[in-house]
Amino acid sequence: MSLAELYKEAHADLRPVTDDRPFFYQFEKRVPPSVGGVATVALALLVVTFLVGRKRRIAALRKTELTFVAVFLATGTGFMLFEVAIIQKLILYLGQPVLSLSLVLTFLIAGLGVGSLASGAVFRRLSWRAVGWSLAATAVLVLTFGLLGFRLPAALIGLPYVWRVAPTALLVFLFGTVAGVPFPTGMSLLKVAGLEREIPRMWALNAAASVFGSALAVAMGISLGFTYAFVVSAALYGAGGVGAVAVLRGEPG
Repeated sequence: MSLAELYKEAHADLRPVTDDRPFFYQFEKRVPPSVGGVATVALALLVVTFLVGRKRRIAALRKTELTFVAVFLATGTGFMLFEVAIIQKLILYLGQPVLSLSLVLTFLIAGLGVGSLASGAVFRRLSWRAVGWSLAATAVLVLTFGLLGFRLPAALIGLPYVWRVAPTALLVFLFGTVAGVPFPTGMSLLKVAGLEREIPRMWALNAAASVFGSALAVAMGISLGFTYAFVVSAALYGAGGVGAVAVLRGEPG
């Protein structure tokens, strides 16, 4: 019997633990019920938020409105997939979970603030393009972190601590700055498109998608590895960017 056959036939998850899938305590083949429960509740909230209070049938919604829904769902889910995965990936590089969590939250949130502040100027100049290009740039940064960015830390891990933290903080801040543009710009574009009534709904959809994204990231990390979370995050951001450029291009502003 080969190892692959043994892993498949065994009642427990006997696959070796790796840095990409570091759950040494996870022996069940299925995702923990707590993670699945959070994802299920978040999905239910998404459906309820999308449907509640609508006076028109879904088929009667404008293509632009459906694209806004897709963009806000993609940014919420994609962002949390990246955030959870990058925190986990940086634990080995920085040495402690607390340091990884502190660095990511501090510089990621700071970057989001700068990106949101800058989005006003970006929106006035580019309008719909701001959403598309910022989403595309975010997708590239996610792939850079997930597929390429962790070869450099392997070379830097022997350096003094400050020389490991500084470039990591800068890259996380850069991601936050770019990722901070689509949400406020999208809110502004809702007004331009005459969809002010949908702003609370889009805000709620983005929030519920973030909860779902965090549970999905953990589930993917347990089952497949966190690299897959990066890939799916990049795909969501990229798809959102394509949809924004294709549909919002014809909108006023």
